[in-house]
Parts: sequence; C-alpha cells; structure tokens
Amino acid sequence: GQRAAPCVPPPTDSRRTYPEVQRLCGRLLSYHSPMTGPRSTGKADSTRTDAESALERLELGPFATNCYIYAPQPPACWIIDAGMGPEALIARVRALELTPEKLILTHAHLDHIAGVDAVSRAFPGIELLIHEAERDWLTDADLNLSGGYGFPVTCRPADRLLTDGDGLTIAGETWRVLHTPALSPGGITLHNADRGVAFVGDTLFAGSIGRHDF
Repeated sequence: GQRAAPCVPPPTDSRRTYPEVQRLCGRLLSYHSPMTGPRSTGKADSTRTDAESALERLELGPFATNCYIYAPQPPACWIIDAGMGPEALIARVRALELTPEKLILTHAHLDHIAGVDAVSRAFPGIELLIHEAERDWLTDADLNLSGGYGFPVTCRPADRLLTDGDGLTIAGETWRVLHTPALSPGGITLHNADRGVAFVGDTLFAGSIGRHDF
C-alpha cells in the first residue's frame, strides 16, 4: 500500500524514543488506556493508586478522546486536554467543586482542542498551555487537521508555551514536560517521577505506540 508520510518534528536534540518514554514512565496514562475503576462517576475504588484517586478520565466526542481532571489536593485541579463535547467535563469539575488552574494540551489535534474555548468560558482565568512547536495550530484548522474533516476547529491562543524540561507544579508535586513528538511536532508527555505516572496524550496507545503517519 501507499506509504504514509511521517510527521516531521522540529529540529531539536530533545526528542525521545518510545523505549525511553516507557522507561521513564512507571504507569502510562495513555490515550486508549483504560483506568482502574470508574471513569467519571467519582466512586471510590480501593484498588486505585494515590495518583488515580486524584484522577478522573472522561471520553469525549466521536473520537472518544480521553480527557483528564487531576486534583491531588482539591479544590485546585488541572484539566488535561479538552475534546469535542466538553459539557460532561465541565459539569464534572463543577460537581466536584474544583477550581481549574491549568488546561494543559498534550498536542493540538482537533480532538484534543475542540473544547478549549468552552472550558475557558466556563472557568475564567484558567491558563492554557501547549508546546511551543504547536502554538499556531490552535488558530489554524489546516495545521490541527480539522479542516480536512470538513468542520474547521480553532480556539484561543495559549497563555504559556512549553519546552522540554519545563516543570509544572500542583499541590507540591512537580510534573516534568517531556517533548515527545511523533504524532505531531509538539506532542508532550507529563511525567511525575515520584509517583511513577505519566500523561502521554497520543504518544503511546494501550499496547502500542501512538500514531505517527499524519
């Protein structure tokens, strides 16, 4: 069959291979990985780790995009990715009486950014973060691939641009930004070494590497 054109990442020495990401991450919270226990009911589950107890995953939109609410010390929380049809995500944050401080995008494909503006309106002052390589993708439907689907999706610009090695802090925890491009040039992984946990976006899927042929 026709060979798919690979994504061309930006020139950098910081790119990591999939085995390197796997070694760094003790437990991978990936795009297609099922979480232990219920996704969004908020019910307690004694089998969950501390990180998972502070975490809720919701599948949003026709792409079943995994979006996360992370609240290790409520009411402060992070939202990681905001997919299509974010109403359930917004409602869950409100039901838990959380205050989102950051909306962190693992990358800027349409299924991860379509809910950005709705989330931003629902929680004024929330900080939007994305890797610097995809700063223009938020406002360009061709770059974020939505134009090719026939329903252009754009959203507001980022408040902060991330680079490899940046540290993000919540409730005394530091999460390291790892630049892991493949699916897209600005893909990131958020890694917490103490917990041995990572949010990998589409860098890894359950049981396989992520897509790299866009």
